[in-house]
Amino acid sequence: MKRFLCMLILIPSLILAIPAVISFLVPEPDFVPVSNSYSFPASITILDAETSQIHTIATEDCVNRIFLSDLLPGAPFEAAKAQAVATRSYLLSIIEKQLHNDCMLCNDPSHCMGISLNDIPAAMHPAVAETVGQILLYGEKPAKACYFTACSGKTESAEDVWGVDIPYLRSVSSEGDSRSASYRSRVFYPIDGFYTVLKGARHNIDISQSNLGKVEKTKAGHVKEMVLLNQRFTGEEIKNLFQLKSTNFTAEVLDNQIVFTVLGDGHGVGMSQYGAKTMAENGKNYADILSHYYSDVQLKSAIKET
Repeated sequence: MKRFLCMLILIPSLILAIPAVISFLVPEPDFVPVSNSYSFPASITILDAETSQIHTIATEDCVNRIFLSDLLPGAPFEAAKAQAVATRSYLLSIIEKQLHNDCMLCNDPSHCMGISLNDIPAAMHPAVAETVGQILLYGEKPAKACYFTACSGKTESAEDVWGVDIPYLRSVSSEGDSRSASYRSRVFYPIDGFYTVLKGARHNIDISQSNLGKVEKTKAGHVKEMVLLNQRFTGEEIKNLFQLKSTNFTAEVLDNQIVFTVLGDGHGVGMSQYGAKTMAENGKNYADILSHYYSDVQLKSAIKET
């Protein structure tokens, strides 16, 4: 009887431990140089922005932590694999910038990348495990494989959003994004509150000017620049000032309020997660998805073939 009771207690514990055991049983991959001027690091040193401590984490564990926090719920496996490769490439592109002297990067998302530094790593997601060591290269360096939730039919070019020409981050078509729950949103600001926010950004603004001004748009339909009360603002500035989901917005005055109508969710550069989801559901594999959203990049593996 005692033996039976012990088994009843041990079996659930063993079942719960299986994912962690499997993750630790997976052998460390044998990394090799990816190109003449780039080698894949086996581990990454990360500065905790809150405690100022430096942590050393296996690269694939780091990829897994970021991937799990960004993964679109319900993403098909091929879309998830595309997300894993994009995450890994973006992470390594940040490291290439050498933004810190005493470590590779920090976990401050406004400076490097938001990364959970919890001591206990989650079991590796199958999409990360199946793409271990795979990255996108442009030339011989990791591509800055940006991604976002949803756009309004076309992604944005990096030059139109950040003013920097990145050849592989061009505007391309994207289908299925309108299925996102955050695809369409509206933001309401009382006129006085609207003026207060603008004056905080431009202290010399003349609030006696009543027009919303001329709007310049990108090829993808996002606001590139607009004139508000005779002051020029970029679409990205307005997005941040009024906490809009994207720069694809219109603004109008209704009932003594400024009403923003917004399409899409995110900066719009790189891979749309809902677009990737739609492509996967239509039979495309992760390599197809990546080549669609990132122009002229190469999918390479840093793992030695056996």
